Amino acid sequence: MTAPAMPSIRPFTEIVERFDESVPCEQLTGCDQDADWHIQYHSCSDVLLCDAHFKGWAEEVTAKCLLGAVRCCHCSGIFPSLDSLFKAWPI
Repeated sequence: MTAPAMPSIRPFTEIVERFDESVPCEQLTGCDQDADWHIQYHSCSDVLLCDAHFKGWAEEVTAKCLLGAVRCCHCSGIFPSLDSLFKAWPI
């Protein structure tokens, strides 16, 4: 039996050279803006959103949470609060 192939690792210099590059917004409906926010859904998924999509998403999730527990759109888990559902930080 052969050992599984190791994933390729980018050279450190390549990572440093690309450090200031922007990343695209990952809104499912499509977006041509750069991402401004990194959202981590309780370790279930990570999403990068531009400022406009993040604000719209945050308003929608907050409104749903005010009605009671909120469901994760990725794994369908139910969470009692926004703090337990996701963490977000600016890029």
